Amino acid sequence: KHFGPVWQVKWCATDDPHYPRFCSAGGDGKVMRWTCIKGELRQVLILDLPSATKPTRLEDGTLLALPGPAIALDFHRLRKELFLVGTEDGKIYKATVNDPGIIETQFDAHDFAVQCLMRFDLCTSLQDIGWSPHTSTTFATCGADGKVYVFDIYSSKLEPICEQLLASQTDKMCTKIVFNRVHPILLVGDESGWCICLKLSPNLRRKAKTSKGVDLQLGDDAEFNKLVQVLARTVAGEAKTDILTSQTADVEE
Repeated sequence: KHFGPVWQVKWCATDDPHYPRFCSAGGDGKVMRWTCIKGELRQVLILDLPSATKPTRLEDGTLLALPGPAIALDFHRLRKELFLVGTEDGKIYKATVNDPGIIETQFDAHDFAVQCLMRFDLCTSLQDIGWSPHTSTTFATCGADGKVYVFDIYSSKLEPICEQLLASQTDKMCTKIVFNRVHPILLVGDESGWCICLKLSPNLRRKAKTSKGVDLQLGDDAEFNKLVQVLARTVAGEAKTDILTSQTADVEE
């Protein structure tokens, strides 16, 4: 097990569908891959993060450099073996499950103020948010008012394209929201223990227009260009479009 809290769990690719695998990122600075075999879990250490930039001072005054806690983990949608790990000190590491223990690229934490490109004020406490895997400009969020909001910033930057009340009582807030990666389905959990399944209507999952018969990569490029086009319309985004394009190319490589 991890010697610390587990902050992220993600299913990953497996060679045998009878033995599913998932990876976990923990507060001990380790990324583990777990394989389900005959009712038990077998673990393999995939990545051990380097020591944090800020050492921890012990009670006797000794400075000890501890591993940076891994708090976020995600896999590449096309290259299943490639993943990114985010740490508490702001660094992001790119690695692959095929080469355990090797960090391919390190993205340093930013040392400047984060500029807001867009702001959406829903006048309620928001509990969770998620980008749609189907379209690059659509995201959904849920809040303490028991509602689910779906935005498409390509269509409107001011109002949600869908607003759905789920909880029958105002004191039951929604706590978690997640998109299905394959089907147009949205799952929402609330504080009372209910899981609600919603199907997205066609206008909530419109993709960028491409010619018939294009491959998946061209479709992804169209979605990326669609998002860049929206960001370029913002005042702060005009100067960052080229930076976004170059950074995304680095991750894809």
